[in-house]
Amino acid sequence: KANETAEPTTQNREIRNERIGSGRPRGGRRGRGFGRGGGAARFVKTAHFLNDQTGWVVGNDAHIHHTTNGGQTWERQLGSRSLDNLRDVLFLSGQQGWVAGENGFLIETQDGGKTWQTLQIGTQQTLVGVHFPSLDPKWGWSMQRDGTVLYTTDGIKWSSGQTPMRPPVYEEDFPIPFAINDVAFGKFSEGWAVGRDGQIIHNQDGGPIWAAQRTSTNTNLINVEMRFAPLGWAVGNAGIVQRTINGGEYWRHHETDTGYSLNAVSFVTKRKGWAVGRYGIVLRTTDGGFEWEAIPSNVTQELYSICVLSEQEIYAVGAAGTIIHSMDGGDTWEQEHTDIANDLYAIVKAENNNELWIVGQWGVILRRELDAIQMSIRKTGEIPEDKS
Repeated sequence: KANETAEPTTQNREIRNERIGSGRPRGGRRGRGFGRGGGAARFVKTAHFLNDQTGWVVGNDAHIHHTTNGGQTWERQLGSRSLDNLRDVLFLSGQQGWVAGENGFLIETQDGGKTWQTLQIGTQQTLVGVHFPSLDPKWGWSMQRDGTVLYTTDGIKWSSGQTPMRPPVYEEDFPIPFAINDVAFGKFSEGWAVGRDGQIIHNQDGGPIWAAQRTSTNTNLINVEMRFAPLGWAVGNAGIVQRTINGGEYWRHHETDTGYSLNAVSFVTKRKGWAVGRYGIVLRTTDGGFEWEAIPSNVTQELYSICVLSEQEIYAVGAAGTIIHSMDGGDTWEQEHTDIANDLYAIVKAENNNELWIVGQWGVILRRELDAIQMSIRKTGEIPEDKS
């Protein structure tokens, strides 16, 4: 995720913007075509890139697409409107990977996606994600929306762990079922998951047993950041920020002076972090999350995802094709203007290279090259049309 590296100056550094994938304007907006005509009515939800050439994107209708040439062309590996919407993709190598989604959808490939095997996991619930925290293909798990963990210790058989229940607020109340929105890991495979009504559950060792942690809010939590565990932060509706300094033994509420929902949070050091959300809100902290200040982003569109590359360089994406970046630690933000009107859901940095990938509505995929000497814009391959 975030990498603390020496920063090139803006005088000798340019960004190449490559448009990869078809796109359509959002319904109700002024019509503009993207790429070489519209693609299938799909939504790309997330992506996983091993390097600057090899990656996968997944989305609605069980669409999985793969590139081996940096996005110049995309091969459809799976896709049918009768199948389920996908939420997560993970590859440990160029051959072995997993995809998870709605209605208990979990599949595995051993040949880079040429063939996929459906894993029988005994649930019809939505799977929030698939994780192999120790990078061991025999030891992994996926989490249902209700917090139940499905796990494997041999890479073949999947079992169901115990469903956690949040302790009642009052003794006479019933325990509250979980509804998980996000999962994050710290060191040594220790994990946390956050969700509805301020729910947070915790796992010590990457295993199947997750236990509820007490928080100081009943507000929905959307995103959690634990890379500096036992320090951690969770954000959600109505500008809520929860912070822990002891791995979640206690979560404390911190004011942000905004009522806008926050969709994503990311820290580059133990003290410096940013959060983004509705109406273009950008928040920054320099003291580990005790205090947060609102920074003008110069946009009003909702921001869904943030990628922090260093203490100075930050990117965020959101609704209606919004892309903003800062080169001065978030003091000022500049909007990158494209012809994209699609909502952009996620921005990720490929492993071991200098490229950012952005995925979004109607199959749009963008690439940012971070170390190009000259500005270069070229249209590359599109996600194939759905012929089914």
